[in-house]
Amino acid sequence: MLIALFLLLIIPFLFQHWSYVSSQYQAWISTRTSDDRRQWPIEKLPLDLWFLIHWVGQLPISAKIYSLIQLGTAGTLAFFCAVQTWNGWAKNRVLTGLFCLVSIWMTLCGPATESYTYLILAPAVILALVQAFDAHQPVRLRVLVSAAFILQLLAATRASFLPHFKPFWALSIQPFSALVFLVYTLLWLFNNSLWPEEHSVA
Repeated sequence: MLIALFLLLIIPFLFQHWSYVSSQYQAWISTRTSDDRRQWPIEKLPLDLWFLIHWVGQLPISAKIYSLIQLGTAGTLAFFCAVQTWNGWAKNRVLTGLFCLVSIWMTLCGPATESYTYLILAPAVILALVQAFDAHQPVRLRVLVSAAFILQLLAATRASFLPHFKPFWALSIQPFSALVFLVYTLLWLFNNSLWPEEHSVA
């Protein structure tokens, strides 16, 4: 992959004057680094963790601190994968956890979360919802995953049928549902009794 990326970086220089290509790269870098979507009009703000903390919760948080939160949570996902594999979790458990947690990260802490970005979360929520009822998980877990599903459904309904209805409470439904799903996922993953195949293998 790194070789392919390197080739894609170099190939434009073969088909255009080097000064033009380098100026295009510089322009792209400058526009990407200066594009701060957190400064957009309220109705176009990214619907992520920043939206919940800064706009809904009215808590003072700098852009640099939030960037550290984004990077820190991404690093935590990699750490989770390595540590739980080392601790002997079954491959299925690690991959399921990674699938759910990465989907949550992309919506809550991703670089540009819009309303329809939450479609990324749908497969993970459906997987967890089916598993929760099929495996007869504790009631509190079924309530949590059902709440995440219902909130996502309400948000999708609002975006589809009332696209101009954008009060804060309605826009906050999607990131809040991702937080609810995060709580469910952590309780599900770290409850050993819900992963009986590991005990049967042991």
